[in-house]
Amino acid sequence: MKKLCLLLAIIIILTSALVGCSKKANPVSDFEYLISEKENIAAIKGYIGDDLDVIVPQEIEGYPVTLIYISAFAFSEIESITLPDTVQTIQDRAFMSCSNLHTVNLGKSVTVIGAEAFKNCKKLENIKLPYGLQNIGTYAFFECKSLKEITIPKSVTEMGMGTFYSSSLSSITFEEGIETIGSYACFWCGDKLKSITIPKSVKEIGEYSFNDKLEKVYFKGDAPEKLGNKKPFGDNAILYYKKNKSGWDTTPLKDEYTLIPY
Repeated sequence: MKKLCLLLAIIIILTSALVGCSKKANPVSDFEYLISEKENIAAIKGYIGDDLDVIVPQEIEGYPVTLIYISAFAFSEIESITLPDTVQTIQDRAFMSCSNLHTVNLGKSVTVIGAEAFKNCKKLENIKLPYGLQNIGTYAFFECKSLKEITIPKSVTEMGMGTFYSSSLSSITFEEGIETIGSYACFWCGDKLKSITIPKSVKEIGEYSFNDKLEKVYFKGDAPEKLGNKKPFGDNAILYYKKNKSGWDTTPLKDEYTLIPY
């Protein structure tokens, strides 16, 4: 009995310690915000606090925070940001040029990342795109020089022009479901990205989507229905496609690349 009581006491102490270590959201006074009674939402409009590690509250004045407004955190000195699961939309330039931002924790309800949302966040290393994300805007991660790997979830159906232009990605995983890969250096991301795999759901690939350092491209499905007028994979890639998939005899890719069935 004494051992059981001692064990329970230890569990209570450890649980209390863990609860005490969990960080709370920043106070509402750290933010400029807007309230829409008609839509029953709150939006973060600006950050005026001093904390470098910021946790956005789930609600303000009883309204759920669903939106990060245009340029809300742009040019701030924050080092990390955690968004609640209530946030659905990150608008254009919301975190642009946050020069010290290295970690982003997106809530599970984010469906839209706007144009230039994380542009010039050169220290950004850690970000996981949530399941349910649908749209990634133009130049959303432009010049994210410290970003090494990314997984594009299957819920993403559209990616804008130059989404990861001038980043340093060495690993890209496309989950099944994405339909469009944007044009003009959507993944023009340095010399460390050597191979990629295109899921069978992809129907459109824009021109100049990837840079010349790409060596191997593996297709899981039929040839894309739409292709940009210029080479999407640079000049040096070898394209591999499954023997039982269609369209590869007629695609313009056959005139621009070495195609090898596997």
